[in-house]
Amino acid sequence: MGKLAITDSVWDTAVAQTLNLPQTAVLLVISNSGETRDLLTQVNVAKKRSIKVVAITNHADSPIAQRADLHMLTAVRQRVFESEYYFSRVAAMTAVEAIFLLLADDKTRLKHIKQHESIVATTKI
Repeated sequence: MGKLAITDSVWDTAVAQTLNLPQTAVLLVISNSGETRDLLTQVNVAKKRSIKVVAITNHADSPIAQRADLHMLTAVRQRVFESEYYFSRVAAMTAVEAIFLLLADDKTRLKHIKQHESIVATTKI
């Protein structure tokens, strides 16, 4: 696709990565509540460095949604473990897939995707 994407499940490593992003980068954060302290800190680090932030949350009025340059609201209805906690990885991943498809709608990027598929195909039987 021609776009570098990095991630890390360890928060302090993710913040270090954010500190090393160029100002042309985009930080994508996904949070059910939109109130995760670690992610909010990472968002604030990005904002201080003039890095654009895209947030995917289930709550439009959450701190992360409010700080983001672009907020994608997901909605879920199922209860998890009979609590008030509502979350779906499917909703968040669908939003990520939509972003991917929008970015892929470009001839140069499609060329990169096809090149990648061609290289990977040689490793399969």
